[in-house]
Amino acid sequence: MCYENGGMIDDGTLFRLGDKNFRWIGGDDFSGIWLRQQAEKKGFKARVRSSTDQMHNIALQGPKSRDILKEIIWTAPRQPTIGELEWFRFTVGRIGGFEGVPIVVSRTGYTGELGYEIFCHPKDALTVFDAVWEAGQPYGLKPMGLEALDMVRIEAGLIFAHHEFTDQTDPFEAGIGFTVPLKSKQDDFIGREALIRRKEHPRHLLVGLDIKANEAVGHGDCIHIGRARWALSPAPRVRRSSARRSRSPASTSCMQAPASRSRSASSTATRSACRRRSSRFRITTRRRRGRARNACFCGRGRRLVSRHARRPRCNLMMSERP
Repeated sequence: MCYENGGMIDDGTLFRLGDKNFRWIGGDDFSGIWLRQQAEKKGFKARVRSSTDQMHNIALQGPKSRDILKEIIWTAPRQPTIGELEWFRFTVGRIGGFEGVPIVVSRTGYTGELGYEIFCHPKDALTVFDAVWEAGQPYGLKPMGLEALDMVRIEAGLIFAHHEFTDQTDPFEAGIGFTVPLKSKQDDFIGREALIRRKEHPRHLLVGLDIKANEAVGHGDCIHIGRARWALSPAPRVRRSSARRSRSPASTSCMQAPASRSRSASSTATRSACRRRSSRFRITTRRRRGRARNACFCGRGRRLVSRHARRPRCNLMMSERP
């Protein structure tokens, strides 16, 4: 989602629930405000409303996530089963059987691994949580904190608003140029003309950097290359640190962090898959005053203390106005 100048507002996931009904899930509440402004500006008969407080979300991530969900989720014959879900697709189902709690399951996540997200009504959140937690015990399901989640998403090359990109960064500079195809698709969108110009002359490039050490590096720390200096963000490694950071085309840069009980994997493109031996699980509870309280779970390693998410994912419903 871009401004007219090609700068990014947010990156997220758009679900098409019907012919004229969509759900946008992103990391910045301003996305909804901006969409509403565009609808009014262009005179569209459309309604944009926030549904964050009316929806809870559980993320089950890891190599065994598909096996866990197969045991507890029922889908109607006309709906795809969990095993049939492709990347960025969703299905409607129920917990346990056709009379169970209604849910929507998508094959999405924020870890770069095989994973799913389960959406339900707030009143059903504990039921869904307990069902997933119980089914995951034979597979070694463990809690994962937000700090660990931040590590694996960096290691997988997944970007985050106000960290790897701002409103001055375009999708090509942020490493997600595939989201704005300029040659393969001729459909117009806001910022297209600016991106055609900016693609040929990028000001920055987002790159990965492996530091062959086990140094503890956090957000905002820096490295020096000659007299140049860059800030870092963390990603886990065994006996070495991984980093991602934007740089000018003629320079180098990064971000990183330690993980004493994590595994080594290459920090690659946004769609790269990093594998762990057990699953990862996250639940987001009711959002209050612009924040979402999260309890998170990971495959290996100790339990990390959960905390308020700085920028909770926002859920927006968009439909045609009658």
